[in-house]
Amino acid sequence: MLTREQRADLLELTRDFLLAVRADYLAADMKRAQKHWTQIENAAKGAALRGRRTASLWAGRVTEKLNVPASSRSICLATDRLVEAVDGHGLSTDWIGLVRTEIGLVMAMARLEAEERKEAREKKAVV
Repeated sequence: MLTREQRADLLELTRDFLLAVRADYLAADMKRAQKHWTQIENAAKGAALRGRRTASLWAGRVTEKLNVPASSRSICLATDRLVEAVDGHGLSTDWIGLVRTEIGLVMAMARLEAEERKEAREKKAVV
């Protein structure tokens, strides 16, 4: 059973991984921009529901499903952090259950973070 702190940390790490995937996904083809959130959520949910029992396997399946190279620097760093926190501490079963039940929350967190980053960039550009 995850503690409240572990749960929050794992949700944030999952969000960070999905934001890294999103950046590369959009960089590869901006035509994807209109439906990208739904596609990322579907890939994340699908990987969690299809027996991906470790963070490493789940991350690989998400990038594979979205046709995003898992070798980019940002994705590698986010994957390493997630895998260390989940698989490295024996939390795979609890984490995958968390992803299955809380993917909507993770996606909301990702959208909010993306919007905050965009606003910060725009504010910086104006100054």
